[in-house]
Amino acid sequence: KKSQGKGAGLLAPAKKKDSRTPGSGKAAPVVESKPPLPEQPAEPRDATRPVKEEIVYLDLSELHAFKDHPFEVRDDADMKELVASIKQVGLLEPATVIRNERKIGRFEMVAGHRRKHAAKLAGLTHIPVIVRDMDHDEATIYMVDSNLKREKLTPMEKARAYTMKTEALRRKMGRRSKEELAALEAEGKKPMTADQELAAQTGESVATVQRFKTLTKLTPPMQQMVDKGELPVNTAADIAQMKPEEQNALADAIEKEAKVPSG
Repeated sequence: KKSQGKGAGLLAPAKKKDSRTPGSGKAAPVVESKPPLPEQPAEPRDATRPVKEEIVYLDLSELHAFKDHPFEVRDDADMKELVASIKQVGLLEPATVIRNERKIGRFEMVAGHRRKHAAKLAGLTHIPVIVRDMDHDEATIYMVDSNLKREKLTPMEKARAYTMKTEALRRKMGRRSKEELAALEAEGKKPMTADQELAAQTGESVATVQRFKTLTKLTPPMQQMVDKGELPVNTAADIAQMKPEEQNALADAIEKEAKVPSG
C-alpha cells in the first residue's frame, strides 16, 4: 500500500502571525474594529410635500383659528371619544398651521381645529404641528379639502366652505402664468371656472355647487332653519334671493305658522 504524499487530504496548519512589533520583542496591541453605527432615522416630516417639513410642538396659546373658518367645533360624542383617545395614547396626528402674517410668533390653524380643542380638553398644553409654507388661498383650499372629508357636515358648513374655496380658486386662476395658459391651449383644454373645478372635484353638478353657495345669502334665522332640517336646501336657495327684511318677515311667519313654503 502506497503511502499518501505529505499533507495529502489534510489542511496544513496555519502559521501564527507574529504580533510582536519588529525590533521590540513586544506584542503589538490588538485593535478591535467597531461595527458601523446604525443608520439614524430621518427627521419626522410630512412626506407628501417635496420640501422638508418638520413636526414641532407648539403651545396652544400660539395657535389661532383660521380666519372665517366655516366648520363648527362641537362638543358631541365624537369629541368625547377623541378626548379619551388623546388621554390614553396622546395626539398621534399633527395639525397643520401657517405663520400668522400680522403677528410674529403666532400661527393660524389650517387643519386640526377639532384636535386642538380635544387636546385642550384632555389637559395638554402643547400639540404636534406641521408649519407649512402656503399663501392664504392655498391654505383656504387645503383647509376646505381637509374638512369636506368629514361625514357630519351641515348644509350651511358646506355652503360656506364651497364659497370660500371657489373664491380662492378664482383668485389663483387669475394669477395663471402665460406658460400655464399655453399648456392648456396646447392640450386643447379650455380653462374651467372655479365652480366647474369644484364640481369636478366633489362629483356634484355645477348647479348643486352654486345652489349651496347661494345659501350664504340667507339671514341667520333662515340659516338656522336650514341646519335644523326645517327648511329644504332647494327652497332655501330660492328664499336667499329675497331681501334680508323679506327673509326675516318670512322667518317670523314660518315660526308662527310652523309651515314651510313649498315654492
